[in-house]
Amino acid sequence: MSSSRDSQRGKTPLALSAEAELERRSRARAQLPLLEFVPALTPRWSSPAHLGPICEFFERIEHEPVRALFSVPPQHGKTEALLHGAARYLRRHGANTVAYASYAARFAHSKSRLARDYARQAGVRLRTDTQAVDEWRTTEGGGFLAAGIDGPLTGYGAQLIIVDDPHKNRAEAESEVLRDGVQSWFRSTALSRLHPGGSVIIVHTRWVEDDLIGRLSAEARADGGPAWEYTNLPAISDAGALWPSHRPLDWLETQRLSLGEYDWWSLYQGSPRPRGLGLFRGSFLFDPASRPTEGFRVSIGADFAYSTKKRSDYSVALVLARLGRPPRARYYVLDVVRVQVPAPEFRDIVAKLCATYAAQAFAFIAGIELGIVDFFRVSDVDIQTNTANSDKYVRAQPVAAAWNDGRVLIPQGAPWASELVRELIQFPTARHDDQVDALAAAFTVLEADVGSVQSPVVLTDLESAGIFG
Repeated sequence: MSSSRDSQRGKTPLALSAEAELERRSRARAQLPLLEFVPALTPRWSSPAHLGPICEFFERIEHEPVRALFSVPPQHGKTEALLHGAARYLRRHGANTVAYASYAARFAHSKSRLARDYARQAGVRLRTDTQAVDEWRTTEGGGFLAAGIDGPLTGYGAQLIIVDDPHKNRAEAESEVLRDGVQSWFRSTALSRLHPGGSVIIVHTRWVEDDLIGRLSAEARADGGPAWEYTNLPAISDAGALWPSHRPLDWLETQRLSLGEYDWWSLYQGSPRPRGLGLFRGSFLFDPASRPTEGFRVSIGADFAYSTKKRSDYSVALVLARLGRPPRARYYVLDVVRVQVPAPEFRDIVAKLCATYAAQAFAFIAGIELGIVDFFRVSDVDIQTNTANSDKYVRAQPVAAAWNDGRVLIPQGAPWASELVRELIQFPTARHDDQVDALAAAFTVLEADVGSVQSPVVLTDLESAGIFG
């Protein structure tokens, strides 16, 4: 109290009156529903009406403890809604603490900075001695804690816990070990900090059926555990686009084409599909007589076998050409070599393809393949590489989207076409998947325009290769 009186000393009555009026307006603004509070506090943001159920959560916790799960598509403003909700909560309850967690400490800390700015704008008074991004405190004793999943939350308890995107990406969400880690951290660290009568909100895009939302909602159904309420907000419903003013239907359809059905249904529709469903559907042929002949960018995707045993995988080199610009480009499979040969022979095959098509090879690699790539480079066959951090199913998503959209074409009469299509259609249950990874590697380079080359080869010069029938 004395410090408050000290801060008023020396001020004119006019200044004191202005401060009182600002405080009155700030207090009145904090009483607005969150849907109105967001644009009132931050005029550049419109009212998040499309996230009404999330905003309603922040109204309900004023009167009752709530444990809520929300599935929201990417790029739909969920984090801004959560941070504004936290700022309004602290303006109303300065003695309480909010704990905010996300997949990485760095991300959580960056959002903590935003939350701190919003809190100041909302009139929350902050202590000057604790304003770090992992912890900042109010003069009333409450505050904001920020941590990454698997990171520590300081010894304070919290009346409100916000978990925002606990899974970083599909590669991590597809890992059962990492999913176990997320759930373990949530139970042992996050929930252990929740005060009696406190509330929890978990918001993330869906990845797999067994992600954090999937696990918690399943537990509630199975054993009558904590009353987790689950709400899915799909990007497209019978009513149209979820956020038509910012993410209209045509934009969403473009996303669907580029992502593929597996990612689309999980990330944007909140309905993860089992992997058993076929990823590639149908096949699309082009007539060699009517094909374009110039203006291509070309890349060669490679996938390496570990041995030449009868049942081993194949070594594959696949030549892919792109005509036009992503995301509406068309792709032409020009050549496929699929063999079980020793590394020196496969090196010579790749070298010949690179020379014939004036293109560079690219591969996803891991483990023993590192040594194979070094062997190629010593032999003056340069292969660009990218570490295989995710499995083949995940890596195949982008090219599968283009394939299913009819934008990846294979030539009629090519001797390798039937086997290529068979493997793609049967993936991921087929015995071999080498051609899938080679196609994904070539497509990745062309889609990103990294390492692909504008080929000086005119495709009419390639008749001798025998790929056009």
